[in-house]
Amino acid sequence: MTKFIVHDDPVGRAQRNYIAQADLAPFGLDGQVEQLWLKPLNDGTFSIACIPFQTYGLALGDRVRLSANDQVSEVVGPSSHRVLRMLLMPAPDPKQLTERQIGSGPKSMPQVC
Repeated sequence: MTKFIVHDDPVGRAQRNYIAQADLAPFGLDGQVEQLWLKPLNDGTFSIACIPFQTYGLALGDRVRLSANDQVSEVVGPSSHRVLRMLLMPAPDPKQLTERQIGSGPKSMPQVC
C-alpha cells in the first residue's frame, strides 16, 4: 500500500495549480510518494508551488518536467530557493531518566575560579 505525503495548504497555491507525484523510494522511503503542487508554465514544464517535505533535490520554484504518469522526472531549471529540513524533538522528562543515563555524565562539575 502506497503512503502519500501531502501538502494541504501549499505556499504557492493558485487557481490553476497542477498536482504531480515524486517517488520517495530513491530516498529510502519505499512505498511512499510525495504529492507536489505545480504551476504550469508555457513551455510544457512546471514550477514547484510548495516546499517539498521529503523529496531531496527539489525546492520551491524549481522548474521540472513530468513523466507520462505525472511523476517528476527531471529538474529543468533550479530556483534560488533551498529547503532546510530539521527534526525537532522534545527534551526528555528528567523524572523518567534512568540511573544509567544519569550516571553516564561527568561525576562532578569542575570548579571555576
